[in-house]
Amino acid sequence: MMAFLDASGVDRNGKAMQEATVQLMDKSGRNGLVSVSVFTGQHSSFGPHLLFGDEIRSFGIPYTEFKTNYEFPIFELNEDELELSIKGNNYEFSIKNLRLD
Repeated sequence: MMAFLDASGVDRNGKAMQEATVQLMDKSGRNGLVSVSVFTGQHSSFGPHLLFGDEIRSFGIPYTEFKTNYEFPIFELNEDELELSIKGNNYEFSIKNLRLD
């Protein structure tokens, strides 16, 4: 996740929580813009994580918060497309085009 945040221009030494918008694509091919709070957390025991708005549930994703220190989800970065895939039990989606507010 850190490589995705860095490549997207998130300043990890700036604010701990930054508001952004991303394009989300679910495994069925649906996509749309969703709001996300990016917690850089590089100096905390929580590590970086993403907190999405409730609109993510309209894509069939049961959770709004995804932390790197959890066993699930699994984060995979497609560096060519700058796309971050997030996979867990009963959900799979990817995000790209992170735009800070």
